[in-house]
Amino acid sequence: LLGSNFLVVFAPHEWKRMQALHQQFLTEGTDLKGEWSVVRHDGVALHVMSESVRFPLDDGETGRLVYVLDKTHNHRAEVALRDSQERLAG
Repeated sequence: LLGSNFLVVFAPHEWKRMQALHQQFLTEGTDLKGEWSVVRHDGVALHVMSESVRFPLDDGETGRLVYVLDKTHNHRAEVALRDSQERLAG
């Protein structure tokens, strides 16, 4: 992502929503967290959980801490389990 807009990892239909959430994070100081579908640079789709928080620095500036956790395998397992339960119930 260095030198790129962070929106490049999201599907184009998500850009407007993510830009609004990011702007709220920057202007209001709210935490930005959630689970998102993103696309890796090689085109592989991932399901991630991320959180961005702001914190004061000693020099009066504001720092940001961002973490991203790849939950792709968990997400796929949850979908498979839900599909299996639906088939069993049917």
